[in-house]
Amino acid sequence: MRGVRWIVGMYALAACGGGAGDSSEATTDAGTSVAATDATSQGSTATAGTDATGTTAGTDPGTTTSEPTGDPTDDTAGDPTDDPTGDPTGEPPPSGMPAGVPPPSFGYQHDTAIEPTIWVDNTNPACDDAQGTEDAPWCDPFAGGAALTLAAGSVVAIAGGPYLIEGDKTLRLEGDPDAPVIYRGVGPTEVRFDAQGVRADFRYEGAYGVVENIEFYHNTKHVVASDAHHLAFHQIQVHNPEGSFIDFNPVFNVTGQDILIYESMIYDNRRTSDTDSHGIQAGAGAAYVWILDNELYNNNGDAFQGCHECFAEPPHHVYIGRNVMHDDRENAVDLKTIHDVVVSENVMYGYAASQTSSGDAMVVGSNGYDPDLGQGPRNVWVLNNVIRDSETGLRVEGVEDVWILGNEFFGLGLGLQLDNKEYRDVVIAGNVFDGVGAGLYSYNDACSADSVTIAANIVTNSTGHHLEWPDCPGLAVTRNLLWNPGGGLSVRVGGPPYTDAASLNGAPFASENLDVDPQYEAGTLRPGASSPAVDAGVDLDPYYDAVEAAYGGDAHFDRGLSPRPFGARYDIGAFER
Repeated sequence: MRGVRWIVGMYALAACGGGAGDSSEATTDAGTSVAATDATSQGSTATAGTDATGTTAGTDPGTTTSEPTGDPTDDTAGDPTDDPTGDPTGEPPPSGMPAGVPPPSFGYQHDTAIEPTIWVDNTNPACDDAQGTEDAPWCDPFAGGAALTLAAGSVVAIAGGPYLIEGDKTLRLEGDPDAPVIYRGVGPTEVRFDAQGVRADFRYEGAYGVVENIEFYHNTKHVVASDAHHLAFHQIQVHNPEGSFIDFNPVFNVTGQDILIYESMIYDNRRTSDTDSHGIQAGAGAAYVWILDNELYNNNGDAFQGCHECFAEPPHHVYIGRNVMHDDRENAVDLKTIHDVVVSENVMYGYAASQTSSGDAMVVGSNGYDPDLGQGPRNVWVLNNVIRDSETGLRVEGVEDVWILGNEFFGLGLGLQLDNKEYRDVVIAGNVFDGVGAGLYSYNDACSADSVTIAANIVTNSTGHHLEWPDCPGLAVTRNLLWNPGGGLSVRVGGPPYTDAASLNGAPFASENLDVDPQYEAGTLRPGASSPAVDAGVDLDPYYDAVEAAYGGDAHFDRGLSPRPFGARYDIGAFER
């Protein structure tokens, strides 16, 4: 996977909507240019079963373990682990999932090295779309048609390439739990499907199938149908050559259920204007969607969006974990109308202002929250992410409930901003903010939340206020460590700034805050063994217990994969000692 690049953020307090004017082309799968009912108008339809060729299967041509091929020699990217975390001190949860994320319901690390039932190889001079045997493989991965249906147990091995794609394609995978369908490229790199710059729409239907090791190149759009379920996309690429542009949104639209996209790349999908083209969108009707261990960058909208004005069927139970997202035109993650979302252990960076974004790496509720309309996000968990080198780290515009726990924010103009819109409960706890223009900021004196808990955070090296907030009912500022080299803190809550911990803790909304050096380990944001942050935090068990109970994923882990708590009590900040 390609790495990350450092940029310098600016202090940006603008509250313009990250894509608030978004007019997604496909929030549902209806109206796409590839429909099952008219696929045959573009060519013949092929149907393949587990023994469609009537021949004896040969040897397995093998699988690939290569990294995605998106220019790994680009040394401007750096290393995705190049951040002040330090070496992990613990191990991942037993599930192997990011904090708070349950295991996918199907397809994760599925063994696809199964003897093929159908071969495809356009470099074989004996290729024949009527056969598909090892000796006479298909010449075309859709057997010469516009639509391909594969019966339960089919294993399609695609060698050779590139394959020139002409027109739209429908792939229907009719697997079952005991006999899934495998549709995969084989060889040392992903097998290229080249649309040659003429838009080609790929539609995925059916159930219990894996699409693997394919590079979709030069103007391809992808839709997972609303009745599709239990489909996995592994080690795929969707991208365009330099200087090429697309005219659709989003690039990969998920409207089905129990869908997994992992260890893949979606990048370089740009337009000639500021019109959106999101990398991945959870559209209307999407549910139980896992987006894990991918790299998404240089897309003309958000890396991930869910979902613009999907009031009737908002996507839900969406898990965004361990991805690297950077340098898109709008945001890394933009949560509009969506609920029950876990955003965990991602790296987000490189977000600057554009016509439709104020340069926020992540936005929660960019259309606001209105329960009467069904608009806006609900039950959002932001856990253990690295958010860096952008104008703003995280902007919360409107949400029913949001928990922001265990994240690192650094190299930002502004760490976290809460806008003056509708909320119920907001929890900001156990995070670290360093090298920010301002730490935590309430735009336009937002007092619309029922409660705001700001607890056990570290904010250091801030050129503005560590915390700037109105004096709202329901505000609690507890056991934070706020410090700048040279001493002192700067907190403004509804009046003149507080400049030391004693005066701050005398306020009715504050208690037990510190203004001392956190004693970071060299080159990291991890407090040292003798740091006053150790065993000085608040009890985060109610939050971690809640996310585990709601979704089934292990959550009691810090940014370095150490158990939380570790010791007598929780530490202040994002790391345990």
